[in-house]
Amino acid sequence: MSKSQSISVMKNYHDCDLIRGSESCLPGLPTHSAKCSKWWRQMKKYMILDKHHRKAKRVFRSHFAIISERMRHASLEHGFVIHPLSIFAIYREHLICVLWMIMFNLDPYNISFYHASSIDSSAFYFKIAIDFLLLINVFLEFNIGYCLPITKEIVLNPKKICLRYLRTYFLIDFFSCIPYYFILKWNGINLADTRLAFIDSIKLIRLFRRSTMSSFMIDLFAQFRMSESVIKWVEIFLMTLYIVHWWACAFHGLPILWFNGYKNLPETSWIMKAELYKNDTFIGPVYRYMVSILTATSHFYGSSEGGHYFEENFEKLMASLCLISGFAYCTYFVAHFLQIFGSINIADSKYDELVYQLEEYSRAKKLPEELQHRLTTYYEYKFQKKFFMEDAILNTLSEHLRFEILLYNCRHIVEKVMALQGLSKNVVGSLIANFKLEVYLQNDVIIKYGDPPLKMYFISHGTVAVYWSNGQEITHHEDGDFFGSVQDTSIVNVVAAEITETFSMNVTDAKYIFRVEKEVADRMNKLQTAKQLEYRNLAQMVEDVDHHSVLLDLRKGYILERRRMR
Repeated sequence: MSKSQSISVMKNYHDCDLIRGSESCLPGLPTHSAKCSKWWRQMKKYMILDKHHRKAKRVFRSHFAIISERMRHASLEHGFVIHPLSIFAIYREHLICVLWMIMFNLDPYNISFYHASSIDSSAFYFKIAIDFLLLINVFLEFNIGYCLPITKEIVLNPKKICLRYLRTYFLIDFFSCIPYYFILKWNGINLADTRLAFIDSIKLIRLFRRSTMSSFMIDLFAQFRMSESVIKWVEIFLMTLYIVHWWACAFHGLPILWFNGYKNLPETSWIMKAELYKNDTFIGPVYRYMVSILTATSHFYGSSEGGHYFEENFEKLMASLCLISGFAYCTYFVAHFLQIFGSINIADSKYDELVYQLEEYSRAKKLPEELQHRLTTYYEYKFQKKFFMEDAILNTLSEHLRFEILLYNCRHIVEKVMALQGLSKNVVGSLIANFKLEVYLQNDVIIKYGDPPLKMYFISHGTVAVYWSNGQEITHHEDGDFFGSVQDTSIVNVVAAEITETFSMNVTDAKYIFRVEKEVADRMNKLQTAKQLEYRNLAQMVEDVDHHSVLLDLRKGYILERRRMR
């Protein structure tokens, strides 16, 4: 029995027999290289695309696509560009997310409640440390690539990265890191009970980064394998706390800023009526904050006046804005509630229902756990967690639109298969119109040795391993390649090395197309004959290679990558 026919589906990786280069695609170093060179090469491994990144499989759906992206990154002239889907980038996002979550709380609180008293030294150094880390992030932003959301293209051009950051968040990030209050204080400027005490309000422009923080927060919670619905609820809960907290700080700080210090507050101000400031009694900022948050919560949800009637026009205006924002936020909350549990996000709900039915079916049939996992993996790859009836959708479209969609879905194949290049659009369209989408999981046997000529396969995404009749692996086929034959018996075994998406064409459709389109028939017949000859030559080459020779180790990079044990 051949090796490909005896592969166990319990093995969750492909044990490759071929000579493969370094998966990092970085230039190898000799063993006598300086330590700094080795250290820098190791650091660059954290700056390239990480195949385990949560978003990597959405953008790059095959191992070949990941390796191609790493090669593109490694070939850049500027070696300091960091890939947005790298290990370094994801941990940077996690750190910045945590720092923003802290500062979104501390900045409004310190500005509003510490205007009349200096912050203690521990809090001072803590804020300075966070601002320093965020300032470092400003410079890192000029060296981190970005992903275009529509085309999913990764931009690694340094000039484009810099221009994009300068046009978007550079000014916000830079000016929100400067400690204005302490700079003025160190220069001997009196800030006590004046509007200058609120100079750090400039740092509140950081709140414009809320959407970015929300995106980073989702990625952070996803690392803990939380479901999307749970992440959404946690995000809504945290944003509710933030908004109420900001309004509490505004209710206390803005009247003091408006009247140029708490000593100038009129007796009709809600702050004075709440007795938050007394000349003969010390009242701490924590108590003031608790009273302010009670007042803000009452006005935000429109439940009451918070125990204090507003008489000043400025405070009435502030309370009105708080009430309006509360109603708007409640509408936002209801919309997300419907999205999670209602019919707005119908594709996600249908997918969850399909997975639930699959789990119930697996339990009823008492399927093995490994088989259940393979079924779930198949559905997740095919539908990308969004269930839709593709055939029903295509049937509602015009012939021209269906034709355009087919051409786009098969663009990798058309670009790479030589037999399809140079043909007219109509000829290519008639050929791919007979394609059938098939998805194979890792270690699925697609073609066995000796199989009759039944199908021809074109790889859209993924990698397949080709084995000779004796079980020796001879080559791989990747995105855009084709394999199989409609004229000769198979002389190889073909096994999916990873989840592979293919377009197949059976022998009946192929013979019909070849009979109508003579040019396509001649090209494909020559290509299939050349493919069979290539397999035979590769098999002969593999048999002639001494697998334990120093030359083979050199080709694999073992001698260059690490010291050989002798």
